[in-house]
Amino acid sequence: MVHKTILETFSPIFKKMIEAQNGDENVLEITDSDFETVENGINFCYGFPESVYSDINELTEVLKFSSKYEINDLKNEIEFKLIPQISNENICKISNAAIESKAETLKAVCQSKLIQFVKKATIVKEMKNLDCNFAKEVLANVCIPEGYMVNPFDVFTN
Repeated sequence: MVHKTILETFSPIFKKMIEAQNGDENVLEITDSDFETVENGINFCYGFPESVYSDINELTEVLKFSSKYEINDLKNEIEFKLIPQISNENICKISNAAIESKAETLKAVCQSKLIQFVKKATIVKEMKNLDCNFAKEVLANVCIPEGYMVNPFDVFTN
């Protein structure tokens, strides 16, 4: 059982959902995330951030959950848990999750690392699954001096 006050404190979305309920309803149904993801999010709200596991798949799902329900402290925590785990094996999955979750810090780190991987000719797993616009941004910046970013749409035109 989760206390409404805890949910309302951490999430304006949960607060709106609770306010929209009839007075005698005590259940919020969350159907867009699996049980583990919701449980990890709720545990964070109760002060157990260590319960948010280090598995990349779980972390990216919790990142999306935290973004959707605007649990910003959790979102920041997950971003900083993911950053040191970025590798050529998982960068596309993490980049896509960052884009979907509007996790700008994580997205910027992914972009920088992808540029490094491309410049070093490092094989990047699942590159075909990378968000197209993000891939254009990365490719547009591969040949540009460090510290200078270009608008990819100025480089790639239809």
